[in-house]
Amino acid sequence: MPRYDHDHSPGIRDSLAQVEEILEKLAGDLAALVLVSGEGNVPSPLINAVFRDAHSLKGVAGMLGYTEVSGLAHGLENLLELLRLGKSPLDAVSLEILEASLDHLSLLVRLSCRGDALPDSSLILKRIAACCARTISLPTFLPPVPLLPERVAAALNEFEKHRLAESIRRGARLFLLHASFLLESFDKEIENLMDGLKSRGEVISTIPTPGFERDDAIDFDILVAADEAPGALPSGITCEEIPVAAAPAHPCAGEPVISPLSTSSPDRMRSERSGSGTVRVDIRALDELIALVGELVAGQRSLGNEVAQAIVVAPALVKRAERLGKKLRELQQGVMEIRMVPLRTLYDKLTRIVRRISLDEGRNLELELHGGETRIDKQIIDDLFDPLMHLVRNAVDHGIEGAAERRSAGKSETGRIIVTAGQKGNRVVIQVADDGRGINLAKVRRRAAALGLLQQPDTMPDPEALELIFEPGFSTSDVISELSGRGVGMDVVKNAITALSGELSVESESGYGSRIIISLPLTLAIVKTLIIEVGGASYGVPVSAIQEMVAVTPEEFVSLEGNPWLSLREMTIPLVRLDHFFDRNSAPWDDFSGYAVVTGTSSRRVGIMADGIRGEHDLVLKPLGELFSGVRGIAGALDLSDDETILLLDPMAIVDEFCRGGSGRGF
Repeated sequence: MPRYDHDHSPGIRDSLAQVEEILEKLAGDLAALVLVSGEGNVPSPLINAVFRDAHSLKGVAGMLGYTEVSGLAHGLENLLELLRLGKSPLDAVSLEILEASLDHLSLLVRLSCRGDALPDSSLILKRIAACCARTISLPTFLPPVPLLPERVAAALNEFEKHRLAESIRRGARLFLLHASFLLESFDKEIENLMDGLKSRGEVISTIPTPGFERDDAIDFDILVAADEAPGALPSGITCEEIPVAAAPAHPCAGEPVISPLSTSSPDRMRSERSGSGTVRVDIRALDELIALVGELVAGQRSLGNEVAQAIVVAPALVKRAERLGKKLRELQQGVMEIRMVPLRTLYDKLTRIVRRISLDEGRNLELELHGGETRIDKQIIDDLFDPLMHLVRNAVDHGIEGAAERRSAGKSETGRIIVTAGQKGNRVVIQVADDGRGINLAKVRRRAAALGLLQQPDTMPDPEALELIFEPGFSTSDVISELSGRGVGMDVVKNAITALSGELSVESESGYGSRIIISLPLTLAIVKTLIIEVGGASYGVPVSAIQEMVAVTPEEFVSLEGNPWLSLREMTIPLVRLDHFFDRNSAPWDDFSGYAVVTGTSSRRVGIMADGIRGEHDLVLKPLGELFSGVRGIAGALDLSDDETILLLDPMAIVDEFCRGGSGRGF
């Protein structure tokens, strides 16, 4: 198998980033194509976009020397050329080949970037070739002939001719617009015109023509197929309908004559200027910039403290320090925005997964996606796909019933999975819901008892019983399948979400379905942090993980098995002393006065005991390295000022450790 040397040079990294960007766009365009393919008339810009994606990928991969990637992209391009020209059917077979090719391309690119050995691509190439061979029979009768002006007919390429013929076949009317725009503003004006035309029909071609009236203007002929004439056109734009003549009496069988368009003229070269307005940024360079901004903010904070403590200080200096702090915070926020990407990139992949499961399992499944525009840190996006994939697969295998069971329950045979995302404060909440049978709590309790997790399963409250599905090795599947039943999945999901400083909870109603709720920080780079003091040391607690903070005195404690608990609004929660949690000498708790920082979920809460509160800051999170990788309860380090670095706590890890009976269990 081929193997490529891994090159970390800036030029290669930039090209690899371009390959990944093209793959993401290809995945999005293909997902949209699959979505509309069942509606009959596929919009030509969509299939044309998929074709251009494959063409771009072929070129960049070839430039990098990734021959396997380039070769597969070339085969995919050949198939897409036939599909967009209507020479091969766009059906379930071709769509399945397209999706399989995308999956294989993604694998090849991922392995090529790492320099690993590549799998054989001959099988997928043979499938593409077989799909290309399924050409559609040529028409035995000629379509009606559009009577186009010669200057327009000579400018159309093969794809535009095909779209023109398809429009005539479906009975659309043809309109030729002539527009004249000032050179200084034509790009914006023609964009607005195109948006209006595309909402009413299909723009077959836009052809620049010589200006006839003004030297400072540029003219265009725009050929449009629509059911009715475009209305409310701006001034200076004329519109005429193109008549369509009957086909000749003696057709040339086997020759798909579309119209008396010139076939001798070569396709006109078109300039496609990028309209995205984006620049690719190496994430490592961005992390370095964020760290630098964090150091500047810490330095400004120290300067502000010194100014505040000075006995005599000029008012102008105070004002300058405050202004510097404001600008640095704006810079910090602006840099963070660069790291944010929309969740839509994950949604496209989930669409392909559900479609593949539906085909492989013979299930009727429908995936609803909401909130794809929600933006979240790129680092979180990269690590979020596997947990979401597990949740979707779990919903299909455990939640959604078979067709017969759904019919007997009065449900539609098509099972629904709904993924919803939205921002709440400084966190993103993602919900994965299904309309299946719900979680069988009786079966969960029996399984937990069999695994030795419960002594008296019938007495456990429902919310706590639901949490059992996240235990390692826990599964209620009686049969091992490709989707589940191997005792892995939900615990992997929880560990992955916890590693992202996230929270996970589950809701279920028998007969109506289940909902998994994921709460994640917007970013892992900058953390809004509450600074607490414990036993002479300072720690940071993510504000997003704090449910509430209460002042406590020894009289409010309840001792259970020698450990402190706090009675809080008819609920008793355990308290964790950090110096004991980290195996340090801890002060006695029976005379403790301070604060309890309550964190966790609705069903599992603990209070972190703090001697004092130092305040709240936005701080840059720094990794601790491999030396501290095995320490539970620590998420990273924070520079509080020029000469002070503190540890950031991982509250969910502390909750998990405490509930498992770890170092935080005994006092």
